Amino acid sequence: MTVTTAAARRPRRARLLAAALAAVAVGGLAGCQSDPTAAVTIDDESLSVELLDDATSAFCGYLDEVQTQAVARTTVRAVLTQAWIFGTALESVAAEEGIEDLFQGNPQTAAFSEEIQSTGAGEEAADEASRLLAVLDVVDATAQQAAVDELAERDVRVNPSVAGYEDGLVTLDGDEISVAVSDVARQGQVDLTASPDLEAVSALPADQRCGVVPEQLGAS
Repeated sequence: MTVTTAAARRPRRARLLAAALAAVAVGGLAGCQSDPTAAVTIDDESLSVELLDDATSAFCGYLDEVQTQAVARTTVRAVLTQAWIFGTALESVAAEEGIEDLFQGNPQTAAFSEEIQSTGAGEEAADEASRLLAVLDVVDATAQQAAVDELAERDVRVNPSVAGYEDGLVTLDGDEISVAVSDVARQGQVDLTASPDLEAVSALPADQRCGVVPEQLGAS
């Protein structure tokens, strides 16, 4: 069964993350982190658990609004964490080439932040969510390898309550998170049979998932 969402008004970055979300399994988490208030730390830079949770809530609200198929909230958190890790690494690589503010100042990013805010999210959370989604816009295979190479030289610590981490990649239950973009996702279509974990996600309490379950799609 294929359901077409309101793709015409959904920015490309949202579809990129939707594709990533569909590829991640629901499961237990593992990892290593010394500061319980930090979701992830790279050397002396960190993303707080509070800001990550706020950004997750902001983007979950957006996924509910545009009726993306249901995905576990832990998955959204992990994908945004991966985006922050890649973004931090790529900003360092860019800075070495004299490029500053790699993911800042994009009009589309600002516009998407406003769209997220329109669903009730706060400005700071919406800005962080849209900035992290902008990272996914540039992470092709070449950029990912550049980030992984950079991260190999850095001290990276991921909070085990968020995700696991190995060789530059965030993991959920030992599985790497994919950020591949399918043609279906680019067209704004969601195949409800594509995710083997949809039934498990649908069984989660409403506050532990983002997007809508098949019954809700059918009702709309």
